[in-house]
Amino acid sequence: MSAGHSTYTPKTGFGKWLDERLPLPRLVYDSFVAYPVPRNLNNWYTFGGILSLMLVVQIITGVVLAM
Repeated sequence: MSAGHSTYTPKTGFGKWLDERLPLPRLVYDSFVAYPVPRNLNNWYTFGGILSLMLVVQIITGVVLAM
């Protein structure tokens, strides 16, 4: 699914060893640090996402408390 190869390069010997055997640091880097996002995303999208999450939490909490 990714468009190209990863740009992650481990700096230490242990990091290189770990990346060859279990590329977990590469996965975390590609998923959270170098994640491609559109330029038109701004703080309002983040604020809306947080508000949506809070709405879902309130609905679930209300259903649980009403039981």
